[in-house]
Amino acid sequence: MTKSIDKSLKQELIVDLYNSGAIKFGSFTLKSGKQSPYYIQLRELSSYDNDVGRKILKKIGSVMGQLIFKTVPDVDRIVGIAYAGIPLAIAITMETGISSCYTRKEVKSHGISRLIEGQMKQDDLIVLIDDLITTGESKLEAKAAILAECEARGITVHLKGIFCLFDREEGGIEFLTKEGLNTRTVFTISEAVHILREQNLLPEAKYQAVLDYVNSKNCSS
Repeated sequence: MTKSIDKSLKQELIVDLYNSGAIKFGSFTLKSGKQSPYYIQLRELSSYDNDVGRKILKKIGSVMGQLIFKTVPDVDRIVGIAYAGIPLAIAITMETGISSCYTRKEVKSHGISRLIEGQMKQDDLIVLIDDLITTGESKLEAKAAILAECEARGITVHLKGIFCLFDREEGGIEFLTKEGLNTRTVFTISEAVHILREQNLLPEAKYQAVLDYVNSKNCSS
């Protein structure tokens, strides 16, 4: 695995995500109730017909793997954050061979009750995986789950970073940095729309709407 990120692969990936409808532009209501000029939906990739989703996930696994190895070359294990981070973690495992676990939204009432599914070993170097970062709060919840699970198992692991495909540029990275968490993303949303604009796929008005949205978030932070 190369230690640098393949720029042409990044460009191909953004175009594929746009053409497949995984990135949409318009007016969307987010979970917070706020309006956004774009929406990213990666959870459906594995359900796409005609091998489209598998090919995109393969590219995601490759480019995120490159970023992880560049930043944490001796990583032992990745942990996908439920639910959106789970298929991405599996894709990374398939492309790189890095072992993967995932967090649970709820603890089972039967069998083995765990906050993290999968094997972890003493002194493992671990990174978290998710689809995107907005405020960063969910990443702290995942960190807490790892610490609690390790305490229950009687082991210690070392969280070396958080890796997401997209940064929505709404202060999440800055927030997590203040919390002492090394956070990396493959794309900022500004970079993604710039690529699409260069490829003449995104109309000027929609391109500018995203940049204005990002600027408004930065000004209010």
